[in-house]
Amino acid sequence: MLHPAGDSLRLVDPTEGVLSSADVVTGFAQLATTWVWNSDRTRAFVFPTTVLSGAPTTPLGNGTYRIAWGFARNAAGAPVLRRTGKDTAEHAVTQFPLT
Repeated sequence: MLHPAGDSLRLVDPTEGVLSSADVVTGFAQLATTWVWNSDRTRAFVFPTTVLSGAPTTPLGNGTYRIAWGFARNAAGAPVLRRTGKDTAEHAVTQFPLT
């Protein structure tokens, strides 16, 4: 079983040479964020909400951060977008470490 705070997995060859490695995190805590979009909404900065509030903040701690994305292809009032004939929502995850 993997540790919720994270583990490192390595694939090694018979001489102990590392062929591949990956950090795996199974537990996450939510962080309130605010998205600041450009005028045509094609790009955005993602900030912790406390940074934009003007209140004293602490820096983001070391660790692995994860953004779960949901892309609605068939949103009310917008053109319907399709991929391979489907217009259902698409979900993805971006995960990155801060050290």
